[in-house]
Amino acid sequence: MNRSKKLVIWVVVLVLLCGSLFAVTYYNDNKKEEEIPVKEEAIMISEIAKEDITKIALKNNNGEFDFVKVDENEWSITGYEDYEMKTYLVSNFESMFTSLRADRLIEEIGDETDLSKYGLADPFATIKATLVDGTAKTLSIGNKTPEGYAYYAMMEEDPTVYTVSNNYGRFASYDISDLRDDKVVNVDPTALAYLYIDLKDHDTIEITLEDNPDTYSTHKMIQPYNEPKSVDSYGFEEVVIPNFPTVSIDMYVDDNPTDLGKYGLDDPNLTFKAESLPDQQGNVLRMDYQFGDTYKEEDVEFIYFKPSDKNVIYGMRYNELLEKVVFDPFDLTDSLIYIVNILEVDQIIVSGMSEEYVLEMEREYNTVKKDDGKEEEEVTETFYLAGNVIEDEAFRDIYQLVIGLTADFDVREELDLSDSEKVTLQYNLADGTQKFVEYYTYPEDNNFYVTKMEEGLYYAVSADEVEFMFEMLNAVAEGEWPIEE
Repeated sequence: MNRSKKLVIWVVVLVLLCGSLFAVTYYNDNKKEEEIPVKEEAIMISEIAKEDITKIALKNNNGEFDFVKVDENEWSITGYEDYEMKTYLVSNFESMFTSLRADRLIEEIGDETDLSKYGLADPFATIKATLVDGTAKTLSIGNKTPEGYAYYAMMEEDPTVYTVSNNYGRFASYDISDLRDDKVVNVDPTALAYLYIDLKDHDTIEITLEDNPDTYSTHKMIQPYNEPKSVDSYGFEEVVIPNFPTVSIDMYVDDNPTDLGKYGLDDPNLTFKAESLPDQQGNVLRMDYQFGDTYKEEDVEFIYFKPSDKNVIYGMRYNELLEKVVFDPFDLTDSLIYIVNILEVDQIIVSGMSEEYVLEMEREYNTVKKDDGKEEEEVTETFYLAGNVIEDEAFRDIYQLVIGLTADFDVREELDLSDSEKVTLQYNLADGTQKFVEYYTYPEDNNFYVTKMEEGLYYAVSADEVEFMFEMLNAVAEGEWPIEE
C-alpha cells in the first residue's frame, strides 16, 4: 500500500471517530436535559398571622388533643396542664396555618371526586385552628403518595386536593408521648451528697456527708447500722459508681393511675434517692424514684417506675437494675477497726495470748527560731516498747500493725463470747481519755477474732493478722527488728 493511500485511510478513520464522539456527546446532553425534573412552584394553601391563632385541636389515631395558647410562645394541652410540654413542637402545628405550602395541586374537588383514593374521605388526622375572631380553619391529612415523599391534604374551606411535605404527616401523627416534656433527674455519683437505697428483701442503705471534721472519710453510712460508719472511698468507687442507675423515660404508661398494684408500685421493689453536691451556682440535683414490676415489650424487658412525688407511671429499659443495686453495706464501709493519729496517743497496752506489751510515746515540745527569724514549735519524740527505747521506724511499723487491724466481714447477731479467748488493745489518749478494743475468738470459726462494733454487730478479723501482730511485738521487744514476714 502506497503512502498516499494510507493517508486517505487515516483521514477517513479520524472523521468517523470525531463524528461518533459528537453523536455520543449530543445524545448524552439531550438525555440529561430530559432527565432534569422541572420543580413545580410551591402553592400557598394557608397564610394566617401567628398571633391570630388561639387554639389548635389535633385528632388522629392516637386520640384528640386540644392546645390552648397561654401566651405568645407557650401552649398547654387540655387535661395535661400539670405536665411540661415541648412547646417548640406545637409551633409545627402553627406552621400548618401560618405558612402551609403545597408541593402539587392534584385535583379540584367536584361531585364525582372520590376522596377515598387519597385517604381524605376518612383522614387519619385533622388539625383545626381557631382564630381570635371565632372562625376556624381545618386541615385534613390523608394517605401518603405512591412515591412516599408527600401526603395528600386538603383544607375544609378549599375544595382542592394537594400534596404536602412528609413533615406535615409526621406532625399530624404526634401522640401525647411525643408532646410531653417530662424530665427525669440523674445525679453524678462522683459528686454525691446523699444516697438512699431501699431494695425489697435487702438492707436499706443510707449514706450522707460526714460532718465530723476529725475523720478522714468524706461520707458516712447511717443505715443499716445503728451507729454511723465511715464510708470507704475505694469500696464506693469500686461497687457503687459502676452500678449507679441512670433513669430515663422510654415510654409513658399511665397518667393518674388508680391502682398502683398492677404495676408493682403499691409496695415498690426499690426506692432510690440521691442528691448531688451543690454546683458552682449552688444548684442541687435530686433523684427520688420508685421502681415496681418488670414487663416485656417485643422481647425487650422494661421496668415500671414513678417519681415518688407524682402519680404518673413510666417505663424504662430494665438493664438488670434491681440486681445492680444489691450492695453489701460492709463492702462500702471502712473496715479498719479503730484508727487514731499517733500524735493523739500516749500509750497502747496490748494484752492477750498470755502476753502483754506496752507501747509508749514521750514528746518534748520546744520553741525554735528559724533562719527567717520566725519561731516554730518542734516536737521531739521518744518511743518505748516494754520500757526500752526503740527506733522510730520500728515503732511506727508496730503502731501501723496495731491500728491497722482490718475486718474481713461483719456478723449481725448477738454472740455468746463467754468461752472465747480475749485480746485487748487499750489506748490511753493524749487528752486523758481511754479507748478499749476487745477481740474474742469467733465461736463459729476459730480462724477469726470478732470485736463488737455496736449492739448486734461484730467485725471479724483474721486470727493470722492478730497473731502476726503479737509476733512482731515480741520480735521488736527482743531487738530482732526488722524481721522477715
